[in-house]
Amino acid sequence: MFRLNLIGRGSVTSLSNQLQKLSITNALKLQSQKPLILSLQKNSSFHTYSPSLIQQSFSVNEPAKTKPKTTKAKTTKKEKKPAAKKAKKPAVKKEKKVKPLTAKQLRIKNKPKGPVSSFTAYIKENFATKRASSPPDLKVPQVTKSLAADWKTLSDAEKAKYVAIADADKSRYAKEIEEWKEKFPAVKRALTGFMKFSNANRKQVTSPETAREEAKRLGAEWHKLTQDEKTTWNEK
Repeated sequence: MFRLNLIGRGSVTSLSNQLQKLSITNALKLQSQKPLILSLQKNSSFHTYSPSLIQQSFSVNEPAKTKPKTTKAKTTKKEKKPAAKKAKKPAVKKEKKVKPLTAKQLRIKNKPKGPVSSFTAYIKENFATKRASSPPDLKVPQVTKSLAADWKTLSDAEKAKYVAIADADKSRYAKEIEEWKEKFPAVKRALTGFMKFSNANRKQVTSPETAREEAKRLGAEWHKLTQDEKTTWNEK
């Protein structure tokens, strides 16, 4: 048993207010089996109230039951799988536009191969054999030099074979070059205004010395012309 003294004035209602302010609600559980005596001092005297009287006069609010906090289990984030990369289409190579060859380029490209000499024919025929019989570290120029030395030791009869090869190749070249000239005639350069002026004003040239002097004279005369006069020669 314990005694609780509350000092104050007023009725039991005032006592209830004091009890609530003192936050002793948990200490005043009326359902307890232990005897409880409350004394209220009023006009310098104590009045004792039994628990049953207090229970009839006012009710003590029990604290609201609070639910225990439940911590949510942390959910592990699912790792996002990287999106599958789209297969790149193979790049289509653009075909380069081939510019057509000019008449001059076609002429050069189709020019027949020149004829071989008797010495060249000898080198071509004997190079592989000479290279095989030479030391492995012997370079091409050295092999050719060795063949040139061998060529000098050949007699005219031995050289006749290669002379005949050279003559046949000369005939081949002469025929092909004539066909080439007909098919791909030489492209004449367009005459400039100065060349036209020089042809019209050139004096007779009898020697290289006079040719150089004449060229200087024509150049000096050309520079004396006005721009309109030069334009006239260019447009002729």
